[in-house]
Amino acid sequence: MPVSISIQTLADRLAAEVAAYGEDPLRVRTVLGELLAADAPGFCRAAVPLLKEGLARVGVQFLYTLLTGVLPLCNPALASLEDDVAIARALMEKEPLLDVKLARRISNSMALGNQPLENAVTLRILEVLAAIADGSRILPVLIQVLRQPDPRLRSKAALLVGRTNKSAPWVEQFLREPDARVRANSLEALWGEETGAVHAVFLAAMKDRNNRVLGNALLGLYRLGDASAIHSILKMATHAVSAFRATAAWTMGQTGDPRFLPCLAQMIGETNSVARRNVFRALARLNKAVSRRAQAPALRVALGQTSSLPDGMRLVRAGVAQLDGSDLQGLRPTEVALWQGQRLIADYALRKLQPADWLSLGVALPARQSGFDAQVAILESGVLACLAAKREADRWAILRSCQPPEGAPGGEPEPAAPPACALLQCNPALIEALNAAENRFALADGIQALLGTVAQAGGSRHLLLLEDCSAGSVRHELPPERWQLVIADAKAAEVAIHAVALIEPGGSSGILAEVAALTGGLCLTTSEPAKFAALCERLYFVLLHPCELLYRPGEPEPDGPLKLQVYSPQGRGEDVLGL
Repeated sequence: MPVSISIQTLADRLAAEVAAYGEDPLRVRTVLGELLAADAPGFCRAAVPLLKEGLARVGVQFLYTLLTGVLPLCNPALASLEDDVAIARALMEKEPLLDVKLARRISNSMALGNQPLENAVTLRILEVLAAIADGSRILPVLIQVLRQPDPRLRSKAALLVGRTNKSAPWVEQFLREPDARVRANSLEALWGEETGAVHAVFLAAMKDRNNRVLGNALLGLYRLGDASAIHSILKMATHAVSAFRATAAWTMGQTGDPRFLPCLAQMIGETNSVARRNVFRALARLNKAVSRRAQAPALRVALGQTSSLPDGMRLVRAGVAQLDGSDLQGLRPTEVALWQGQRLIADYALRKLQPADWLSLGVALPARQSGFDAQVAILESGVLACLAAKREADRWAILRSCQPPEGAPGGEPEPAAPPACALLQCNPALIEALNAAENRFALADGIQALLGTVAQAGGSRHLLLLEDCSAGSVRHELPPERWQLVIADAKAAEVAIHAVALIEPGGSSGILAEVAALTGGLCLTTSEPAKFAALCERLYFVLLHPCELLYRPGEPEPDGPLKLQVYSPQGRGEDVLGL
């Protein structure tokens, strides 16, 4: 608010006197009293910068005492809204019932017939109350304001009443108000309320044709974790009407979500002055959010696999947890961002699965041929990596398949009996089973034994096949009809079959990928032996802390890897997976 030279001079004088209060309080009190008596309106306006400080200094405390009854609060002619809010917050420490006193001024204003000046004061009081109070103690006055003809007053009262009763049905009735300000403020009152009824109100408001109402509804949906708001916000940013683009920029800034930075960067050339101003404010706000998030604790995010569904959708399976291995609770869809190359995937759904108390896991891998077998040792490193991540409650069984003796006409070894199989919790016992010379069984018998054991167990049930599919490896294949039986048994027992395979560059894992897909499992491959162990551990991490994302790829589908970012109150993390 512009300040005249005389007011500025008086403000400097007041500042000097307040600073000297501690040295000679009696003199300062006398001088301040004389200055107030000489020009009360000018004194009040000049005192605003000091009053904004709060009550830390004794000189300012006396100033508040001196101005009792004439305090320049909620008069638009004397101070800005920002100044009034700062003064009111400071004064609340001294006068806890300030909101009630301000409400009485509204009653007096209405009793005087609502002259234009008093309407302006009433509006300012409501704006200040909206910043410092929840409205619970002044509800009768607010109800009176709701009956006033001025829509500006009704909209502010609707905000305060909505915050007080937090009633979705109450707000819903205001969506039929002819004035958009009333509709918008009534929606704002529900921000922070997390019920199905509130969600339904925000969705209903999405049909409103007013930009501000739509923006408040979208921000409400976003804060509820509804990822559909992201696509709608981005769509509004391209609206033909500048008011909608301005609201879109404002909404992006209010989310504090850095995923909107590329969109805002494209809006820098906005020709409408209001929209352009909102764009730059949102950019500043989001850049600050980026700095804050950089200080957040790190999370572990691991992308497992993407797969195409028959309807053209893509399913992404990933794992998210805190670095200490504890699960990430309450992850909202709006707290994850998915990118394909440089393109943001705005239309997606997230499902954070509840981790099981324990995993029941059967592990099958080839036995050593003779002595040290370098290729099989690579597969064993995957088992050891998963064992290092195994929780105490998880239960495993490990069986190894042997190959036909060299020179034999084919077929599997013929053990005297099908392999005995038991789930163990103790890691040393599992390592002993991994290294036991007698742990050598026909592949079909081993898989069937593991499947039968895991099927009867509790917890989350899985089978993990580790294979070397690279050139020159000696593999014992099952005939297709035997695999079909395994798949049928696994589906019937709700056991997911996973595979991690070492392959040639550009090669494939063969039928393992199909087996995993048909049983709800993952099939991960690498052509680099040094990465095999980490790949196995990644799969195990995804099983321990599972989440799924569903999205439809854009057309044309952009080049580049898939990137998953997670920003939650518990921390941040990201992972990249080449497609």
